[in-house]
Amino acid sequence: MKNFFNVDLARGYGYGMAVYIAAQTAALQRGIDATNMKRKVAGRRLLEDATVEEVISALRSNGTLPAAPGMGGVRRGRHQVTRSVASGIHRGPFANEMFLSRILNIII
Repeated sequence: MKNFFNVDLARGYGYGMAVYIAAQTAALQRGIDATNMKRKVAGRRLLEDATVEEVISALRSNGTLPAAPGMGGVRRGRHQVTRSVASGIHRGPFANEMFLSRILNIII
């Protein structure tokens, strides 16, 4: 199974959304792999692997992601808070990475 999570994705969209994007990409790749097994047996052309960019494009199309990383905000009362601040990136450079690595180890 491929790991689609990377630090650049987390910096751009926040750790929570980066995990969601990676999970959606992995689910898409599992579907592609299953379809490719059937296509290989039938002697048909195989589908290309999933890319994170395809998933990000689809999430932007359906309104789940803003047009650009860090744009759009989460409403907190009368104040506008950016997604990166709301997701907790401001707590320190390694706090979220250690938490995320623990979650990913549990999932995988």
